[in-house]
Amino acid sequence: MKKYKYYLLHRPLDIGTAPNDFIESSSFGIKQRVLKDGTEAWGTVTYDRKLTDEEVKKFELLEAISEEKKQEAIKDIQNLDRIYKDLIELPFNDKSINILMDKMSTLINKEIVKQLSKSDITHKEYEEIVDKNILISMNKEEAIRYYADKIVYDCITDCTENNRIFSVDEYKNNNFIVENFAEIVKRINLDEKVNDMEVDLKKKEIDFIFYLEYCPHYYQDDLDISNKERIEHLEGFKNYISDYKAITPSRWFRTNTREAIQGYYYNERMYDENKDVVYNLLREELNKIGFVNKYLDGYNVTINVDNVDELINQLEERINELKITLEEGEIENE
Repeated sequence: MKKYKYYLLHRPLDIGTAPNDFIESSSFGIKQRVLKDGTEAWGTVTYDRKLTDEEVKKFELLEAISEEKKQEAIKDIQNLDRIYKDLIELPFNDKSINILMDKMSTLINKEIVKQLSKSDITHKEYEEIVDKNILISMNKEEAIRYYADKIVYDCITDCTENNRIFSVDEYKNNNFIVENFAEIVKRINLDEKVNDMEVDLKKKEIDFIFYLEYCPHYYQDDLDISNKERIEHLEGFKNYISDYKAITPSRWFRTNTREAIQGYYYNERMYDENKDVVYNLLREELNKIGFVNKYLDGYNVTINVDNVDELINQLEERINELKITLEEGEIENE
């Protein structure tokens, strides 16, 4: 019998919190993280039928990734892996073609990692296959670069703030990492996303601190800033996004919230403003309106032609909401 499991996202299982024909259920007692992207739930309910979209929406459930879907994702990733290996093995004498192939290989490798995360496939479930295949086709320098990038990506997408401790024991097939740990650490130290790190060569551990702009969920929520200033920045950011959309052809329109915030800050020449305040304010608001959770892809929150209007409208709604709050406050003070 085929089973369909769903996560209870906002409430523990009780009367009226899920369709009552479930065949199995589990309660975590407290809200717990259930997916690698940070999704939390109170428990699960399992059915012998697939719930309708209306039921999922009404009861605020999330369908768990089935073993069948995981296996399909693994097959897709294996195909990407084979293409990746073929590309890095192709001999080209032309330097420009080599550069292009290297970029394509990097993009495919990132897509592999993204699909692993999206399908909630653990390292234990897949790493043995992927890493062994990749190492076969890499020389030592390429493997060091691969693992350095992978460790940073895995850690930065698995931290709720801006710090994370990594241990080689997290990876099942870690012989290469253990043997070349010092060289991998040197490569990691060059990564622009890493602010600082403490390394324990004996334990083979790294205590990371990442730059905040690469941690989309983290922001300082106790900013000393008035609603008036908040509105000014939100309007400025909304106008910057609107202008960027207007001058950029649709086929080239693709950015992310980190680059957009940076662009707004430098475009407006706010050098006298506290950069941290501007960054934290906009990151806080982007989280509050739900844009971050909806379009988070690894450590980037994508803005493209498909969702830019949604972002502009959400910012406009938030601005209007703050204006109403500001007006109500002024009336009370009169």
